[in-house]
Amino acid sequence: MIGCDPCASLVSIAQSQHPSVDILVADGCSLPFQDTSMEVVLSVAVFHHIAPTDHAAFLGEVRRVLQPQGIFFATVWAPSAIKTKWTRIPGEGPACYRVPWNDKYSKDVYDRYYYIYTMLEIQEIFGAFFDILEIREECKNWYIRCRNR
Repeated sequence: MIGCDPCASLVSIAQSQHPSVDILVADGCSLPFQDTSMEVVLSVAVFHHIAPTDHAAFLGEVRRVLQPQGIFFATVWAPSAIKTKWTRIPGEGPACYRVPWNDKYSKDVYDRYYYIYTMLEIQEIFGAFFDILEIREECKNWYIRCRNR
């Protein structure tokens, strides 16, 4: 198992809590892995932070590192997750939000970028790169299971 995150401080925390797992600082739009080197890629609560302009780079990297017929599983916030205290980002489209996020380690509060996807958007975006095996909503998240072509 290999994990990655673009935030060095979060990687450091993860490494200290899971010393037997290889965890690296890496950007999902430029993964440091060889082509077809992964049987499975898991993306939990990541895709909704990625700006629409970076979708192709992120999903293209997942497709590149997955073996043929490899499985990509992702969780993404669904519209049912939207709360009234969220702030829409002007000029970014109706589904872009800034959401307050509480850092439990530093106790700081950050505004984080979220794009909230409809099922049709998930089908179109993921379907452009993968064969979609399943999409379902559960606990305010889309659960997406795909197979590499």
